[in-house]
Amino acid sequence: METDGSDVAIRRQKPSEKLNLHTSTGLPPIDSSTLISLADVGQRGFSRKLHEMVRQQKEMESCSNGETRGRKRREKVELKNWKQMTPAELSKLTPMQKSRYMMYEPTSKEILEKQMESLKRVRARKLLAKVDDPAPLLKSLIEHEENSELIGQLKAAEARYRVRNTQLTYDMERSQELQHLIASQQTAQEAVRLQTFIPPTPLYVEVPDYLNKTQRNRCEEILEDDRGLTIYRNI
Repeated sequence: METDGSDVAIRRQKPSEKLNLHTSTGLPPIDSSTLISLADVGQRGFSRKLHEMVRQQKEMESCSNGETRGRKRREKVELKNWKQMTPAELSKLTPMQKSRYMMYEPTSKEILEKQMESLKRVRARKLLAKVDDPAPLLKSLIEHEENSELIGQLKAAEARYRVRNTQLTYDMERSQELQHLIASQQTAQEAVRLQTFIPPTPLYVEVPDYLNKTQRNRCEEILEDDRGLTIYRNI
């Protein structure tokens, strides 16, 4: 096979160098070693092999782009209920309709806690199955659970104490500022009026609840009924 000056120049290049044919022909960059191996098969074989490589590379790029688009599409899709039902409407549904509706609702906190408890029990059973003498491991697990529960109770008590202390500090500073504002009035009439409308110490009035559970549920149903079907009667 005869070679001209261009083939000699191609053979003298290093294998790490690339020929940027895409600038003129629209083809991807190819290593010079690959180009030399393709030149040995002849002009027709060279063009056929080159176009086959370009087709394979384009197919790989299209597949990767399709996967990324599909992944983005799956990430954007969020299944949810378009209509939010009230508890009264939810109680009127059949078990099948209720299960279909609850399938697309976020999981409640109680269910998540039950799932975590069941997962802990399963993990504890697996650990006990792997150990020959499960008594020490079981004792350590019980102690760990008791310690974590005690730490949680202590943190909750500390948080309640901080909230109560902050509330008392706020009430004390508020009463001091109001007393200073009342004392700085020009006349006694203005001071008495200000003390009447804005007392230094707030008066907390406890409102008793005269409704039992059944009456409260009835009131909630009446309030949630927008069309008045609960209390309206045709005569």
